[in-house]
Amino acid sequence: MDSGTSTVYDGIIIGAGHNSLILQAYLGRAGLRVLCIEARNEAGGGLTTVQDARHPGFLHNTHSFYHRALNRMPWYRDLSLERHGAAYLEPALNVAMLSNDGGALEPTRRRALLEKSREGRLLLDVSRLSPLEFVRREFRNPVIQAGLLFFNGLREVDLRCPGFGHHIAALLAGSGKAQMCRGGSIALAKALTAAVAESGGELRLQTEPRRFLLEGERVVGVETAAGERLGARYFVASALNPHQTFLDLLDEDALPGKWRDRAKAFRYNLIAPLFALNLNLEEPPRYSAAENHPHLEKAFM
Repeated sequence: MDSGTSTVYDGIIIGAGHNSLILQAYLGRAGLRVLCIEARNEAGGGLTTVQDARHPGFLHNTHSFYHRALNRMPWYRDLSLERHGAAYLEPALNVAMLSNDGGALEPTRRRALLEKSREGRLLLDVSRLSPLEFVRREFRNPVIQAGLLFFNGLREVDLRCPGFGHHIAALLAGSGKAQMCRGGSIALAKALTAAVAESGGELRLQTEPRRFLLEGERVVGVETAAGERLGARYFVASALNPHQTFLDLLDEDALPGKWRDRAKAFRYNLIAPLFALNLNLEEPPRYSAAENHPHLEKAFM
């Protein structure tokens, strides 16, 4: 390890988004001493909730608003996030689609319509299963089974969880509903931060990385913008985007040209919403369809 390194950890994580905090908490529970550095003044990444300074009590989630079936995730249970303050609201009437003529398409009506066709009944049946039950029932090849479950895992869905037999079916008709964290998405970030602290992890805010430290072809630490050199015995993990990770933090001669070209060519999602309208209302919105169907006032979305 470079003699100029001030402090050495088992591992360093750059960026304190929710994925980083989950990783850090698990590694801490496994006995590793892990540091996470974050350039902002709070952890959580997209789990950001701000209070309207002019209207105390109005909380707005400025990025990550609703979370789908999050409290069914293995890490939610393993890290005891509810004990740390992440409690989820899951309205029974999750989604209602309102029409200009005052009508509405609700889950009960949607289910009745699906029951009328063979395809609709198949969709409902698949949605009741867990991913593991689905692949075991529909596929015999173990490679195909493993592949399907692997991609299911990338979406952070527990393969044993009923209601997620097929990801698209789950989004449309599964039992895993959209949820909102009580107190705003920041409550989940705070719970994850508490889980990290409980596991012995260290989190440094307002600490901007300047560059990776290398020994040969191996990254062995991070130098901060303030000039501090932090060492890592086993790994350095980055939760930053490809441009920051491969172009900004690595010297040009430290990475094959092909990798740098790929990082330069990376394109970000332009389909997702780019802005949101946050309103402070004196009372809940009223919908004309609710005149004949009062329960629509309680729909989450």
